[in-house]
Amino acid sequence: VSLGSPASSSDLGYFHVDESLANAHVAGSPFRLRVSPGAMAASACFLTGPGSVAATAGAMAAFAINPRDAQGNPILASLQDQLPRFRASLLPADNTTTAAVDVALSLSPRDHTVAGSYNATRAGLYRLSVTLDGQALAATPVTVTVTPAAAFGPACTVDIDRFPHRNSSAAFTIHAVDRWHNRRGVGGDRFFVKIFGPEVSSNTSSSSSSSHTWLHSPTHPLT
Repeated sequence: VSLGSPASSSDLGYFHVDESLANAHVAGSPFRLRVSPGAMAASACFLTGPGSVAATAGAMAAFAINPRDAQGNPILASLQDQLPRFRASLLPADNTTTAAVDVALSLSPRDHTVAGSYNATRAGLYRLSVTLDGQALAATPVTVTVTPAAAFGPACTVDIDRFPHRNSSAAFTIHAVDRWHNRRGVGGDRFFVKIFGPEVSSNTSSSSSSSHTWLHSPTHPLT
């Protein structure tokens, strides 16, 4: 008698196997049979979690490695001894000189996964690669988009576009960047500006590219 491999993860567990001869059970039949997952296969393991898609500069991002056997069955046994078989790296997608980002891997016993985490401070596109025994996991490497964090005042810069003269307008532009000097990709940041001098009027505009321009029209010479 030969038994084939389970067709899907739903076939895991305990089964009864009936064996009979001339319509009569043989001694000890039915037999109790346990079907367990096979060995981990890189081609069937996969990534989940927000950190496998996107992250914010300076914030810890997390993802999960889901171990599977060749038939896609989850590996439910302890992964303690299997953790060193996994390797993960996060590199800039455009092959710039930006350094690789450290990726930490640890066990997540509750859901039988391997937890991954990283903290990238430079905005841009990255490639997240994960291997098992040197073989890439299914659908990896994946592209991760790291977006700038909130605007950080001390790191923002100001350009004087036009110097003020009496009865003419002056303009300056604030360029919004985050704590790690990543240029903000969207507008909407709130800046508070004080202009000292007699009888001044101002109006502002905010562009979608994170630059904020102030027009200032003094009616008397400024000192």
